[in-house]
Amino acid sequence: MRAKNWLFVQNVDGGRRLATLQRLPFRAKAIGINPSVYLADVLVRIAHETDVKKLTPHGWKEHFQAEVEERLRGAEKRPLGV
Repeated sequence: MRAKNWLFVQNVDGGRRLATLQRLPFRAKAIGINPSVYLADVLVRIAHETDVKKLTPHGWKEHFQAEVEERLRGAEKRPLGV
């Protein structure tokens, strides 16, 4: 049986924050971004990116998507173990 701890957020502000976090992958998918790629990249960038707007799905698509896709294509071309 799965725990449903997310159902109980303790207060309204916590609920708003949770709703915002849960919307990110859905918003990314809606504008044509792979949610897994987006979230993985944002979690790396969040430590050093000062412009929060660049980390939203729309901002990320504009500023980082091409770079990340190019990096992923390069990784697909390399043989395993290299």
